[in-house]
Amino acid sequence: MEREALRAGIASVDANPYDEFETFLAQVRRNRGVLPAGVRAAVEALRLRRAPGALLLRNLPIVRDLPPTPGRSFSSLPELTAVGTEALLAGVVDLLGEPFSYLEWDSGHLVHNKYPIRAHRDLQFGSNAVEFLLHTETPFRDVSPDYLALLCLRGDPTGQAKTRVADITRVVDSLDEADLAVLAQARYAFETDNPVVVIDGRGLTEPQPIISFRDGTRVIEYVGDLVAIDEESQRTLDELSRRVLAIATD
Repeated sequence: MEREALRAGIASVDANPYDEFETFLAQVRRNRGVLPAGVRAAVEALRLRRAPGALLLRNLPIVRDLPPTPGRSFSSLPELTAVGTEALLAGVVDLLGEPFSYLEWDSGHLVHNKYPIRAHRDLQFGSNAVEFLLHTETPFRDVSPDYLALLCLRGDPTGQAKTRVADITRVVDSLDEADLAVLAQARYAFETDNPVVVIDGRGLTEPQPIISFRDGTRVIEYVGDLVAIDEESQRTLDELSRRVLAIATD
């Protein structure tokens, strides 16, 4: 019964999320009550940080007739038609906070559609065919998300594709005070061909702290290919990376 009510609620959202997101979101919010009580409670526990840093929801109703997978990026298609699963994704996300994205990402759309694209197969993109480095989403921005929601529409038919997660908060809380102090200093960057600084012959982005505070809330920003600007901070980064990999789970 809950599943059919949820399916009906999703079907009643007819605004196009790619042309009129505010209207679309208002319709999603009017149907918030159709989400099963167990789902709402689990998402609320995640929002209040009373649960681990990831939540897996299974057996959600996906549209029966998914369109063919495009051969190029979704935002470049001549007509952006709703897939039919956007309302379900937005309904869960809206329980966590205010949905947002970035203007330079997928033409500013708040719902992104990612799938394999041959030209991206060897790149660190959401449309690739290589293993993603463990990372927090969009690190070192003035505004970054507290949560990232993924909705799988077509699974890997071979069963080999996996999503790895690691609770970075748990890892950081396991470190000693000396390591935490180092991670809170602007000593970490990415190697780049368009450097802001050059240190020991390496072109780097502007060094940033891995641990910082935003509006009084601790923010942890980590990516598997970060480098440190000196030996002490590299040792600390190596220890952090080792612990992240040790608790990562599929």
